[in-house]
Amino acid sequence: MTTTVFCSSAGTAAMVALDRLKGAPTGVTITASAGSSQTVFTVQLTLDDITSSAPVWVNDPNFVAVGSSIATPSSGVILYQQPLGGIRLNSTGSSGATITMKVNQGTW
Repeated sequence: MTTTVFCSSAGTAAMVALDRLKGAPTGVTITASAGSSQTVFTVQLTLDDITSSAPVWVNDPNFVAVGSSIATPSSGVILYQQPLGGIRLNSTGSSGATITMKVNQGTW
């Protein structure tokens, strides 16, 4: 399963539901078009079932971008080995940039 999410303004992009019971690894990449120094985003994860009334989202401290810097690491794929319930992109500011997150959950 591969899902692409776009974010071009401040706010939370649509969440990507993952099969947490399958437990397969999930790969994530982030790219962004040129924007101003006001572009700020984080990748947020949940271990909860996203169909629950209030899943708890946490920021991934290893996948944050501020200003013209793209997510750390600046290229490549972040691989999550733990079973996740969902993943989403949260932008607190985006001036002239379009942020793209691609999520691919493998299979066993």
